[in-house]
Amino acid sequence: MLMGSTRLEETSLTAQDRFDVDASTRNVIGVSIPDVEVQLRALEGYPYSMIGTSAKLDEAVALMTEAVKNVVELSAAEEAIRRLAEAIAATKRRVNSLEYIVIPRILNTIRYIEMSLQERAREADYELKAWSSALNSIHYCKYHIGNSSSSLYVPRGWRAGCSSSRTWDK
Repeated sequence: MLMGSTRLEETSLTAQDRFDVDASTRNVIGVSIPDVEVQLRALEGYPYSMIGTSAKLDEAVALMTEAVKNVVELSAAEEAIRRLAEAIAATKRRVNSLEYIVIPRILNTIRYIEMSLQERAREADYELKAWSSALNSIHYCKYHIGNSSSSLYVPRGWRAGCSSSRTWDK
């Protein structure tokens, strides 16, 4: 016996609520995702008469029960995948920021500091060599001015203010 759509709609309105949905969340890699469990309560008898309905309705009820369970579980899985995808995208943005912005800036700063330190080392070497050569080239010079005699240390080859009458000693 086939049922019309009106009769099927009337029968569906008398259906009992048989589903208990336990929803909770669980943490996966720092992301809160839904964890849904569907429990099916046993029927307290059929809400429709066996005389006025077809056997296909019993099959449809069983299939619909499975479909509802699957839809609930699928929606929980879909939401979990969406949340995980958002977390992965945020992590990917952070990684890209580190890889293309932060790390290159740090490397440039390191190179700048290394170059500055090398330049300072070269300047210190040059100054050390200059002072060393200046200390090595100092000679004792006697100045005879009038009746007095003065002594002065001056760098080698530095003759500013010295005339040929002055005596240079080593």
